[in-house]
Amino acid sequence: MLEINNLSVSLIKDDRPLFTNLSLTINKGEKVALISEEGNGKSTLLKLINGETMEHLLVKGQIKTHQLLLGYLPQTLERQERSVMEYFSESLPDLYQDYGSFLARLQHFGLPEDLLNRSAMSTLSGGERIKCQLIVLELLKPDIYLLDEPSNDIDLKTIYWLEEFILKLEQPLLFVSHDELLI
Repeated sequence: MLEINNLSVSLIKDDRPLFTNLSLTINKGEKVALISEEGNGKSTLLKLINGETMEHLLVKGQIKTHQLLLGYLPQTLERQERSVMEYFSESLPDLYQDYGSFLARLQHFGLPEDLLNRSAMSTLSGGERIKCQLIVLELLKPDIYLLDEPSNDIDLKTIYWLEEFILKLEQPLLFVSHDELLI
């Protein structure tokens, strides 16, 4: 269970509140979409839940993750210059201990094995990048998924694929999206 109690977050420099007295509980199997206008703190909330420290914010209230393993998918993948294989190796420390399961996941997600030979994550399409990130999360077996705008930069076919992925998830999910089709 993920619990947020009376969470208030504001920008220190201009004392602008992003949200005030937010309380939320996400239980087993629940899926929650965060929807609001751009710049109102949705991505910030996911980062705070994920344990990131942001010195430009004043944060009051509680976030209780109850020692859950969080599966966080950021809005933008960092270090896209690394090769696809480097990305998987760095993200999955036990990758080579069960390489067969990894290859099965790759196939299950509709990605070709030769994708692993690509020289940089930046050469992948948005859909391929999202699928790679979700393979990592799935193999890490998180207790809850936190997805920050997963439908950004993907085509319609991948949006439908992502919708099916979300519907089949057994773990709780908290996600940010502006995509009405996905929501």
